[in-house]
Amino acid sequence: MRTSSRRLAAALGLALSWATSALSIAPVASAAPSLPKIPRLELETYRLENGLQIVLHPDHRTPIVATNVWYHVGSKDDPPHLSGMAHLFEHLMLQGSRNVGEDMFFKYLERAGVSDRNATTGFDRTNYFETLPRSELPLSLWLESDRMGFLLDHLNDESLRVQRDVVKNELRQNMIDAPYGRVFLFGRQELYPAGHPYHQSIIGLPADLDAVDVPAAKAFYERWYAPGDATLVLAGDFDPKTARELVDTYFSTLPPREVPKHLAGPLPSPMHESVTLTVEADVALGRLLLAWAVPAQLADGDAALEAIGRVLSSRSSRLRKKLVHELHVASEISARHDYLSWQHGRIFWIDVALTAAGAGKFEVVRAAVDAELARLRKEGPSEGELSRARQGILSRRIFGLERVTERADVLNDYAHLAGTPDYLEQDLARYLALTAVSVRDAVRAHLPEGPRVIELVKPTKGAAVAGAIVERVVSAKAVSP
Repeated sequence: MRTSSRRLAAALGLALSWATSALSIAPVASAAPSLPKIPRLELETYRLENGLQIVLHPDHRTPIVATNVWYHVGSKDDPPHLSGMAHLFEHLMLQGSRNVGEDMFFKYLERAGVSDRNATTGFDRTNYFETLPRSELPLSLWLESDRMGFLLDHLNDESLRVQRDVVKNELRQNMIDAPYGRVFLFGRQELYPAGHPYHQSIIGLPADLDAVDVPAAKAFYERWYAPGDATLVLAGDFDPKTARELVDTYFSTLPPREVPKHLAGPLPSPMHESVTLTVEADVALGRLLLAWAVPAQLADGDAALEAIGRVLSSRSSRLRKKLVHELHVASEISARHDYLSWQHGRIFWIDVALTAAGAGKFEVVRAAVDAELARLRKEGPSEGELSRARQGILSRRIFGLERVTERADVLNDYAHLAGTPDYLEQDLARYLALTAVSVRDAVRAHLPEGPRVIELVKPTKGAAVAGAIVERVVSAKAVSP
């Protein structure tokens, strides 16, 4: 093992050893004797009569408590021709409810000493979170319960107009006016064509956002924001008995509502041919992107692909050495899953940022990427590459859990995707079980020569800065692995 690998292993061992003692985590035997033990978080899970799922994870090291609520609704649940509805509700939920005035939600939190607070929308869930001093847990629970039960008391034409304009401005900043802003959307819409729930834009389209009125917004809320379609996680410095009493005080009086039926899955991508997109954008440097539709998060093959992402794009990877240091045609390489929580499939991206010297050399870059993929399909990674990838993944996961805000979100992620928040052991065990053969087989199965999407992003003066497709070529026949 090289010195850098020894340091990674030592750092990971220290993190896990510290976590085991500081968090009262019960150790579980590792599948690989050369790696540290997997921690198991102590949890208490139950449901209220109205269906709300509660997860309690006490941690008394720091006098703060993270409150984290996931509603199991995302952009895949947007009504027809109303893209962006779930994302719009992320904003509406932050603006006020029956007992929380306009723009007062964040003001209450800031006065109480909030350290983390935000909300995000994905394809399958919308999450809301805040981390406060332990004495302010009642405030956090009151705020969350008021908008869970009484948001519609504050919703009117004016509040909807204001938040619609905020979302449209976000759309302009993050997509329409952002360099390369539409590049990833183009690839996703090829992999998941029209009719698939992952096809449309999470943030929404301007015309669809303009079409949202108060009756449509109320219908969406009443369908998807039921207590039985949500999970509340508390992580931090609290007494479980007191926390249960507070949760009961603020949430048990919310009436139960019908839990909506969720989209059944998994849904395989209907894409069966390779597609090459030529994209022009008013940017300084070009990019080459390759993309595949791959298994859902936590599904078979998912862990192996995460390891492959590190094998392909780590600082010491053969691909980086070839393109960055030898040919000087690339400045940066990224190989990874899309970051969002995906229940019905994911996307694996290889994203190469070209240098000025690499301008227009798309075939050179693609040939190098394809050669490395072909090698992995034939041989798999070396034991050293796999070891470094595994250690990098595990260390990132464990160090991330040091932050109570992150830990609460991870528990909700597991509850959402695995059906139980108590999934850390099983999750990390997937990486310990990886072998060069299993990783090789995952590349063969999920990263074939075709079907896939290839995007050539060409710098073009006067083009849309976010990018515009100028040519779309479909292969006559899908290429087999």
